Amino acid sequence: MKSLFIGIDPGKRGGISWIHWDAEKEEQELFAVKCPETYEEMWDTLNIATGAYDDNVADIHCTIEHVWAMPWDTPKTAFAFGSNFGAWLTCLEIMGVKYEYATPKKWQDYFNTPKLQKKERKRWLKETAHSHIPPENNQQKVTFNTADAILIAIYGKECLNKVIPKK
Repeated sequence: MKSLFIGIDPGKRGGISWIHWDAEKEEQELFAVKCPETYEEMWDTLNIATGAYDDNVADIHCTIEHVWAMPWDTPKTAFAFGSNFGAWLTCLEIMGVKYEYATPKKWQDYFNTPKLQKKERKRWLKETAHSHIPPENNQQKVTFNTADAILIAIYGKECLNKVIPKK
């Protein structure tokens, strides 16, 4: 059975990652890009992720990071963040992609993320994402923009794979 697992870090400095998983061969391809600049590019990127495997994929699942504005965010920042999050959800809904939310704590705990200052934690997450890139994807670059999305996709794949019925 082939499945597609998408991970979205919805921030402007976030990204989207997708894993094409072939359970029979136990092979996967992983792709990641930084968050597109416009809503149209978001749609196009999600369309590429889901459309590339339409004929060969039995299930498509998405895990999107469920975050919110912080009290210290400016109104402009909070509004922009909410708009980005809403745009991803709109694209997923229109495309009919099943999705679940994962808080940063939930998916980061899955990888045993240590308690570090933000800069050090981001570096640790980037290194962890890089260590999870399959050898056949050695060309996939991990950046600060894509690291969280990669880990969210892996989290979704590994957690959801336990509940997806095997054929």
